[in-house]
Amino acid sequence: MGQLEKQIEFVTARTARAKLVNGVLRIRMPQHWPAAYRDQTIAKFERWAERHHAVSETLPPLEEWDGRRWGEAEFGGYVRRVNEETLRAPLRGVRIGSARRSRLAQANTATGVLTFSRFAIDGMPERALRYLVLHELAHLFEANHSPRFWAHVARHEPDYKAQRLIAQAHHARMSEEPGPAAAPSVAALLPAAPPTHPTREISDPASLGPSASAALLPAASSVAALL
Repeated sequence: MGQLEKQIEFVTARTARAKLVNGVLRIRMPQHWPAAYRDQTIAKFERWAERHHAVSETLPPLEEWDGRRWGEAEFGGYVRRVNEETLRAPLRGVRIGSARRSRLAQANTATGVLTFSRFAIDGMPERALRYLVLHELAHLFEANHSPRFWAHVARHEPDYKAQRLIAQAHHARMSEEPGPAAAPSVAALLPAAPPTHPTREISDPASLGPSASAALLPAASSVAALL
């Protein structure tokens, strides 16, 4: 990737966020954070950006994709087959949505319905797609990304860390707007477990005490999303 260009903006906030756009790492960071904590956060974002770029380079050219689009009934059958072969989660429905940049998929734990972005599933490499399905099925047991959640996923996809990066890189590429001004964008919040997940959050160190690098768990919700 060479020398990574960075653009850093200091804002009034409690969390640090980043986007990778056309090889530029754009970071928004709380202005009140100590310098040492800022440096640690920037280093984590840089490592994330390097990993994401490396995976993107390994994806086959879009020209090799046959252009086939999943129908909702067809994809629902695929998700149900994966579920029967693996987790046997309390799945009640499968939908295809049109979220372009916000998320790959989400699970509603109250209704048992999974929604997958059209821009994620079309053309995604099969093993990465199966990982994405497993990820959302696991959320029907665990709403957050706890160790128990990742144990569900790892039981059926031991290489889930690599497959997660492939799925995210594919979604970023498919989400690119057409035309010369297109700029593939991938968002990151730090940190979360496991550390290679690209949606991460670093909270205010003062609010976390000595465990400032611990994952900030989401508030209780019936929706668990993979961003």
